[in-house]
Amino acid sequence: MAKKGEELAVVSEVQRLEVRPGDVVVVRCEKRIRPEFAVYLKKRIRAHFPDNEVIVIDGGIELQVLADPES
Repeated sequence: MAKKGEELAVVSEVQRLEVRPGDVVVVRCEKRIRPEFAVYLKKRIRAHFPDNEVIVIDGGIELQVLADPES
């Protein structure tokens, strides 16, 4: 579980994403995280994708986009 003062590693490489309105952005964390950190992370990701729902899941940090089948 993430502890107070523990920092996240900086990601040096990110795949290019094409996120469309209506897509769902999923952030999966490798380790268990506190609910407060999940809320914080969701707010930070949502700031970059204001037209999308953001879901934070414990158990392997990974950023994915689920395409809206209607678009």
